[in-house]
Amino acid sequence: MLNSNVFRVSNRKELNEFISEFSKGKFSIIVMDGENGIGKTSIVSPLLAKKLHASIVSVDKFLEKKRHGYADFINYPALKKAIDDKLKSGPIILEGVIMLKVTKKLDINPDKLLYVCDESWFLDWQKYQTSGQKIEEIIKKQELRTLSIAKLISPNKKSKCKLSKFRKEMSNYTFEYSPMRKVDSILILTGDIKTKEAI
Repeated sequence: MLNSNVFRVSNRKELNEFISEFSKGKFSIIVMDGENGIGKTSIVSPLLAKKLHASIVSVDKFLEKKRHGYADFINYPALKKAIDDKLKSGPIILEGVIMLKVTKKLDINPDKLLYVCDESWFLDWQKYQTSGQKIEEIIKKQELRTLSIAKLISPNKKSKCKLSKFRKEMSNYTFEYSPMRKVDSILILTGDIKTKEAI
């Protein structure tokens, strides 16, 4: 069962309407979590920051280079300092992935939580989390899907069906923390809105 409000947007007008609604109230820290590569950094954060006159702190900028994971490879002291410094001049949007785990390590209680993903990720995880499956079974299904897509794209090429360490970390996090059940709002980006050019 979701405790969150779910919003689907497919164009800039709908996104601006969502941001106006989500921005109501006073905030110091908004945390934006969600699927990697979906457009949190390039699409949603800039528009939300403009509306709130807020600074953006992207966790990705505090990752150690050439690592194959996320939460264990963040420079937490530098990230905490950046957050504290930005908060001196107003509200912040703290964005990245695996954010419930990150904020727990930082001992931060955000005023509002937003989860951003696409329809496929949203529906898959709603199904997984009500199926009673173990995380190992879910990862195996994801790997088989990856393999079938790779075969469709390049039928004559041998493809691996193993998820990267980072993708497994994302799946483990989503399974363990159930972020879509804990955030204030879920923003599902659909259609052309997922490309920066559409903004």
